[in-house]
Order: sequence, then structure tokens, then C-alpha cells
Amino acid sequence: MNGSLLRKWLLVSLCSAWAVGVGCAGDPEKRTVYDADAGEGGEAGEPNDNVGGSNVPANNAGEPNAGGVAGAAGEPTTGGVVGAAGEGGTSAAGAPNLPQCEGELTFADPYVEMQVRMAISQPTGPITSAAVADLTTLAIPFNDDSIDMNGIECLTALTFLDFRDRGGGQPLSLLALLPNLRTIDFTDGYLSDLTGLGSVTQLTSLELGQNGITDFSELATLTNLENLSLYGNGDFNNTPLSIAAVASLTKLKRLDLGSLHIADVTPLASLSQLEELSISGTQLTALPDLSAHPELTRLNVSGNAIANLTPLGSLTKLVELNAASMGLTSLTAIAPLVALTKLDLSYNQLTNIAALGALPQLSVLDIGYNSGITSFQALVDSAYIGAGDELTVEGAGDCSVAIVDQLEALVADGVILHNACGVQ
Repeated sequence: MNGSLLRKWLLVSLCSAWAVGVGCAGDPEKRTVYDADAGEGGEAGEPNDNVGGSNVPANNAGEPNAGGVAGAAGEPTTGGVVGAAGEGGTSAAGAPNLPQCEGELTFADPYVEMQVRMAISQPTGPITSAAVADLTTLAIPFNDDSIDMNGIECLTALTFLDFRDRGGGQPLSLLALLPNLRTIDFTDGYLSDLTGLGSVTQLTSLELGQNGITDFSELATLTNLENLSLYGNGDFNNTPLSIAAVASLTKLKRLDLGSLHIADVTPLASLSQLEELSISGTQLTALPDLSAHPELTRLNVSGNAIANLTPLGSLTKLVELNAASMGLTSLTAIAPLVALTKLDLSYNQLTNIAALGALPQLSVLDIGYNSGITSFQALVDSAYIGAGDELTVEGAGDCSVAIVDQLEALVADGVILHNACGVQ
């Protein structure tokens, strides 16, 4: 079922289920539906942690920009789309003076109205500016990116807009009129065209993962962004994508480029404030120069055919590294990373793991499925690996008597062990 049909089905189904005393029949533009149990929209989740491969929606909306979005709204276009803000004319709260946002509000799309009604717990009656004055979170899922968002510009208290799970809407330029908006999550949506998003310059966090986006040029003006996920975008032809637009986003602290076919990684060089970076599965064959990122604490380079990890040596603050599935045979480049607490080296071709025993802060280590490992003695002898540390060795070693003895010694020292040899 496509998004448009799904949206219509939801409207009809919800009306049927909840329409006691609710006006759902007749003119579809006047239908309202209400979930009696629905409160305000959910809170944004923790920042996306793709260092270990997981993808969790992000929050971290920033503080409102002083003064909000300047300028009075322009005249609606022929199609009813509100024009861009002009010079001056802000309200005392910093929001644009929009005549259509005074008194009773109207929403062009009944599906948007439905989501607003559920968020403010108002099944019937006029939706007024006072009723939405404290609405900070709104979810608009399950549509095909064709909904008309006109009216959403009146929800000026919004800080978080959630389009996750096949959500979207047009025109994106309307979102520039929301002075407090800091976070938008489009994860797993129908979004393919970012036109208009470049005007939403107040954003500090933007999740665009798992869409069909191939042109990121609109992002270049979003210079307040601190968190950006482009994970899993591209087309079915695996066309190399340009990330040139990120070069101007110098406030970024977290950037997820996982599963993009990246044409050129040089735009990353200007992002000196990065603390978290994922370039997992980007089809790179060499690491970029990472010396420009001295603040990096979390890095995911997994799933790339990169044999030389020497550029990691400059990352003295790195605490988490995912270097799984890379065909690694040597750990020489890992040895200088003495701040590491979490390290994933699974699915490589390692044989000698002696360097791992010398990492003083290491507490979580995965060396599973390195079938060439014939001894864990370096870990047994390490002064740093002991009680409470977590070690995964499934698929590594051969469960010989010597291997089992070593694993039992680790368990005796209090190590939490995941293995296929039955040692516990």
C-alpha cells in the first residue's frame, strides 16, 4: 500500500474507531479524528549511535536562536504556499507575524490536522493559536511525502518535528517559519528532494537516514547543525554521491555517512569539531586524513576494504572504534590508541592479538570470527583485562584444550566472556 492510500486508510479507519461525537463524515477537509488515549508526541531519542552499527533516532534540539526567525511572512503563492519571511516585522516572541496564525487555525491537509488534534488532545472544535502555544513535538508519520503542510507554520513552539516511518511533507520551506524548531527526523521516510530545506537555518539536528536522497546541496546553508545523519541514502544504481555540502557545516559534532557510496571524502577536512563520525560501508579503500579531527571520540570505519589504519594514530581521544569486516591482518595501527574503551575487530583476518593486551582502558572487545587466532594468552597475561570487562571470541580460536584453558583463566579473572566453546 503506497503512502497516499495508507494515509487515506488511516483517516477512514481512525474515524470509524474513534468517531463517537467526532465529525468525520462529509467534507474530507472538515473531518477530524481523535485518539482518546493519545497525548503529546513522543520525545526525541538519544543521538544516533552508529559506531556499533545501530541507528537510533536523535534528539538534542538546541536552544532557540535569539530573536527567532526574522521577518513578516510574505503573501501566499497561487497554490496557497506561504511566502518566505521578509525584513523586520517579528513578534515579541521572535516568531514571524503571520495573520493566518491568529485566532482559529486551519490546516490544508486533514491528516496534518488529525496529528495536531491528537498531539493537543482536542478531538473537536476550532484549533486556536492558544491551543497550540505549548506544542513542542509533532509526529507526522505514514504518508508519501505529498501532504500539504500549509498551516504548520503556525505551530511556532515546535522544537522537534518527527517524520520517521515513511513520513514527509511539502513545502519544506515552510519550516523556516518555525523559530524554535531545532530537530527534524526524516529517518526511513519517502524523502528524495531536499528543495526548500536549506532555508531552515535554525536547525541544530537533522536525521535524513534511509531515504532516497542523491543531492545534498541544500544542506550547505544549515550552518548551525551539530548533528547530521545521511545514513543509507542513494539510488539503486549505487551512484557515487557528493558530500561537498557538509564542508560548510563547521559546527558539526556528529556525522553519520554510513552506507553511502561517497565520491570524495575531502569535504570532511573542515569539520574540526567532529566528535563522532561514521563512514561505515562507504566503499572507501583508504582512510581520509583524520588529523583534522582531533576531537573524535567515536569512529566507525567498518565494512570498508581498508588495510592501512595508520591515519588513526593521531586520534588520541578516541574511546570507541568499530573496525569490523575490513580484512585486517595487523593491529600495529591500533597500539597508539591508548584511550580506547570499546573496540570491535570482528570478521577480520587477524592472527596475532598481542597488541590488544596493552590497551589500558579497554573494557569491551569483540574479536569474534577471526578464525586465524590460535591463542588468547596475551589477553590472559594483560594487566588491564579483568573483572567486569566484556570479551567476545565466538568464531575465533578452535576450542582446543589450550584455548579452553585460556578462556577459563579469563573467566576466573571475572571477564564476561561470549564464546562458542562452552566456557562460562
